[in-house]
Amino acid sequence: MTSRERWTVYPLLFLSLGMGLRSRLTGTVQCENLVIASRDGKPVARLHATADHRGQLEFITPDGKVTLVEGTSPDGQSGMLEMFGVDGRPLVAIGVNMFGGGLTAWRRDHKLLIAVGHEEQGPAIFAINPRTDQRAVVPFLPVVRKPPATAEPQPSAPAKPDAEKSPQPPTSSP
Repeated sequence: MTSRERWTVYPLLFLSLGMGLRSRLTGTVQCENLVIASRDGKPVARLHATADHRGQLEFITPDGKVTLVEGTSPDGQSGMLEMFGVDGRPLVAIGVNMFGGGLTAWRRDHKLLIAVGHEEQGPAIFAINPRTDQRAVVPFLPVVRKPPATAEPQPSAPAKPDAEKSPQPPTSSP
């Protein structure tokens, strides 16, 4: 093949290959599990569908432990965010329920410590003493603000009648 033929054939070859792949490279990419890896091949994040058809994004440490999960809540109706400790247990969770949003924190032994958020009774702090298993609910009371105290108006001096006004000196004309 001559040089002139190569200059004609190869561009046409790449054009036809590009046109053939065009429909496959645009639009929607559909997969069950997408793993993002570092340069050395270790996974750092994973986007996948769970068995119950929920989407999750997981962030992974260099030693393979999941540290953060973001996704759809178990009821499939709202979002959630969970942060995990070194042992793989969740320590903090932020989520939504039918009454509003909430934040939950656990101890390392996975005993619930505190939850702040909305429940059926309204917004509150829910605390649990893990040693005695005593539970306390501290509801948020509505804040009633009093209007700021206004300063009492100072009584003004009564106006003098015209007769009591001091006379003006006469003006002299030249």
